[in-house]
Amino acid sequence: MEEQPASGVTRRGDHGSSAMRHTSIAGLEVAHGTHLCGLYGSDAGRGKMAVGFLADGLGPGNVCYLVTEPGTRKAILRRLTATRPSLREDIDAGRLVVSEYATSVRAQWEYFEDQFLGATRAGAHSLRVVGDLRGLCKALSPKAIIEYEAGYHERLARRFPVVTLCQYDVRLFSGLQILDALAGHADAFRYPPDRLLA
Repeated sequence: MEEQPASGVTRRGDHGSSAMRHTSIAGLEVAHGTHLCGLYGSDAGRGKMAVGFLADGLGPGNVCYLVTEPGTRKAILRRLTATRPSLREDIDAGRLVVSEYATSVRAQWEYFEDQFLGATRAGAHSLRVVGDLRGLCKALSPKAIIEYEAGYHERLARRFPVVTLCQYDVRLFSGLQILDALAGHADAFRYPPDRLLA
């Protein structure tokens, strides 16, 4: 079993400063490329998890993405505004990008690739994504969601300085789908479970 991540750990392929390879999320140092699965059983839990992930990632040099259904997005933004009154400025400045999921696996991959390329070319050195899979499960089959997650991991998470939290509603997804989600997000097992369960 792997120990919890620690500051200053040397990783293969390191070419820059430690700050450029990691980001701090609610006091926990997380390596770029990390692809996490968060499980929630209530709307309040979903919002708390999303806000905790996004709140300290809205400074200069960072871009955050919130991909949700409109109703969910509104609730999360309301909660985020309570901790960050300048949220409207963050959205206007492009530090927080909000959207819904595309209706196909390929279209969603292409959306993120375009976004990540644009952000990094504009100088962003750290990206964060919170995606609530409720919206995606309405457009894709369970098998296609597995394909999407695997492709995101290989095509995007490992290429860009991004940390990703995919949120799964345990009231909506079956036990088998949750098992598949956990199997596809092995990075989640390297971090404290209380950060990823709500």
